[in-house]
Amino acid sequence: MKVKCIADTATKEQRDKFFNGEEYRGPLCCNVGDIVIVYGLSMYPGIADKLCYELQYDNSSFVYPVPSCFFEIVDDRPSQYWRMRQFSDSHYVLWPELFLEEGFLEKLNDCDPDPGYVHSKRFFELVDLMEAEFNEPEEPKWYDEYWF
Repeated sequence: MKVKCIADTATKEQRDKFFNGEEYRGPLCCNVGDIVIVYGLSMYPGIADKLCYELQYDNSSFVYPVPSCFFEIVDDRPSQYWRMRQFSDSHYVLWPELFLEEGFLEKLNDCDPDPGYVHSKRFFELVDLMEAEFNEPEEPKWYDEYWF
């Protein structure tokens, strides 16, 4: 899945619905107009709450969760690497299996030098696979040839 950043501030309606009326305080780490590959989704009933994408900073890589209300979908194909997991009655995620390993995200995002190196190498392998997956043109739908 690819998304395009369409805003860097929330509307009043979004602030009321998602942020208890407050401004979103976390950085988006991308600019309006940027298109990013989504590495995972966090969902609650009726809401795609957060999406994760790769942020590169100081030669490190981070998986960064941001509210989905700042993005629009530009490529709706789900990743073949995503797996669904339910964390509670109302919290579901679509993440690569690698993200579901205990402590993986914490070690990657903390830049843990020892186990983090192994995790980072595995993360970059996953990034390469997902970039290849989403940088290929979308296959035409079988019914496209029948439309006049």
